[in-house]
Amino acid sequence: MATVVVNGPNQRRLNVKVTPGTVLNDVLNQACDRFGLTADSFTLRHGKTNVDLTLPFRLSRLGPGAKLDLVRREGGKAGSIITVALQFIDNSIPRMIEKFPSSATLWELLKKFEANSGGKLLLTERAVTDGTQKGAGRLYYEMPTIQIINRELTSLDDLKKSLASFGFTSGTALLKIKFTQTTIPFEEAIVQFAEMNAKPDEAEGSTSASASTSAATPAEPSAPEPMSEDITPESSTPATSTPALDPETYPIPTFPDQISPPEPSGAPVEPVHRENTDVGPGDREISIFNPGNSAVPSAAAVKVDEKEYDMSVNQARQYQAQLKAATINKRLLTEAQKQKIADEEKARRLAIDKVDIRVRFPEGSIIQSVFTQTDTTDDLYAFVKGIMRNPGSDFHLALPGPKQDPIPENDKRIIVDLGITHATLLNFYWKESVSASIKKQDPLSAEYREKARRLEAPKEPDSVMVNEDVPSQARKGSSSGGGGSSSGGSKVPKWLKFGKK
Repeated sequence: MATVVVNGPNQRRLNVKVTPGTVLNDVLNQACDRFGLTADSFTLRHGKTNVDLTLPFRLSRLGPGAKLDLVRREGGKAGSIITVALQFIDNSIPRMIEKFPSSATLWELLKKFEANSGGKLLLTERAVTDGTQKGAGRLYYEMPTIQIINRELTSLDDLKKSLASFGFTSGTALLKIKFTQTTIPFEEAIVQFAEMNAKPDEAEGSTSASASTSAATPAEPSAPEPMSEDITPESSTPATSTPALDPETYPIPTFPDQISPPEPSGAPVEPVHRENTDVGPGDREISIFNPGNSAVPSAAAVKVDEKEYDMSVNQARQYQAQLKAATINKRLLTEAQKQKIADEEKARRLAIDKVDIRVRFPEGSIIQSVFTQTDTTDDLYAFVKGIMRNPGSDFHLALPGPKQDPIPENDKRIIVDLGITHATLLNFYWKESVSASIKKQDPLSAEYREKARRLEAPKEPDSVMVNEDVPSQARKGSSSGGGGSSSGGSKVPKWLKFGKK
């Protein structure tokens, strides 16, 4: 076992023991870890030439006792473009080539190759059944195992490392991949996928803060005490920095108080059944529909194949991710974050000009009209009273649901204050003070009852196009590891299925 000397800042020295197979990038990581520096911002130099960090010691033309200088990388952090080739060990798929920045992680590389295949290739989120059990068995994670330089990466933590952390700062890189079945249940692996795909809001701020702290470390005055220590690269884990990932197609669910409002949409909300509208109270356009005359609801008459309730693998893993995410502690929002979310939600509501509202009476009649930004709940109640037979009787309107909280009759705006931003159905309720005789009467006046027409149920389409996020063939693609699924692998075990919706 030989030793090389790394000269760091402030005349500090570090003796690192190396073997013929030790990669020089491990020497860099160990030196930066000991000196408190960020490995992405430094490189090793022998004389006047930067060494190739991807080479093992036996091929680096360095002799025992070689002196290496720890110098800053030109241009700051590693950010050069590298040509990466991905090759399957069993040669089942032709080699793929793509260019990436040296700060990209191996997980990002695999995601990019997946996207380039148009959904035909699944590299990161593969599931296989346990072949030792009868039936479909439980789903386990089939992890990509990558061979890079002279090492094999067999954990998800290794996939979080960047190309620069393996010494690739320029030129080309070859990754060889195969798939190995693990003992990790797939529902647990899904949570780790979401963490690797998610990009925290404050990741950039925290990264910049840590970078400034690291940059300030070598500038602090200290006594020039030569330090000599013996370290074997294989004895400890090198310190690497993992850049944040861009969000991918699989989001992790959030708690209700942390849900961000949807993006404002410039497209107006489509109205519902605006054909043959009449003029109602306040010169509003109105549509009136008679109650159905059949004892069986139209929805109950539609025949649905029981197979449509079967859950796909993609739906199953999303459901498992939601259950797992509900058990994870979440950081509470600050007052500034809550105010920001409230401001964004208000801006979204102000961007909506009008909304369709239906009111359903107890006997089944429905009235519909359009309300604008300036309309308040007073205008809503006045409109309903204008078409009633007994407008002086007390009633209230409420949104459908278990709570049935009454909508107050005041000057609050329907869209901005109540948050009714899309076509909505409200239920009409008589108050207890109203007599039973009035409740039995037709709630609509004779004038508007004559304008009522039958509400046509939408026709059932002949066929429905299903667009799964992950094709079944891609999910169950060929794998070199054991425990592959059979032709019926796209089905989900009965214990993991939903009931009827």
